[in-house]
Amino acid sequence: MDLALNIRTGPLASDLSTFKSIVATKLELARTKVIEAVREAQAVQKRQYDQDEKKTNTRLEILFCYLKILSGTPTNCDVHGLDHLE
Repeated sequence: MDLALNIRTGPLASDLSTFKSIVATKLELARTKVIEAVREAQAVQKRQYDQDEKKTNTRLEILFCYLKILSGTPTNCDVHGLDHLE
């Protein structure tokens, strides 16, 4: 019945204030979710970059160990898969 009365008489100032408050709260929640999503995306991107870097470093470590083995330099290589070359 109150809803029907509000429709006929129009919104009151307190209704508008409540509406503004609800909208502001929802906007703040949406803003927070966007910020969290951006931070998560940045973290995922950083992890992927770090993993790519580690793969590159591992390849370089293998190359250096292989070159040391070929040159006869004593090695302390801790790279799997090159043990049979020593």
